[in-house]
Amino acid sequence: MPKIQNTQDFNYRFGQNLARLRYLNGLTPTDMESYGISRSYYGKVELGIYSVSIEKIVLIAKAFGVPVHKLFLDENNEPI
Repeated sequence: MPKIQNTQDFNYRFGQNLARLRYLNGLTPTDMESYGISRSYYGKVELGIYSVSIEKIVLIAKAFGVPVHKLFLDENNEPI
């Protein structure tokens, strides 16, 4: 499992993973608004600027049609 240097590093890797999953699901940041997540907020999460709350993680998983734990796995099913 990769070691997390700090929360900024994790936020960046988590955001990049969300961007990958969103793209694979054919969604745009604007599409996330229909799940109760503003485009502006979501964009900052993908950039690693914002940490994301548990509530928002659940909404994102719902938007992507995956269980919550899948948001924390990379393309090789390894923890991010």
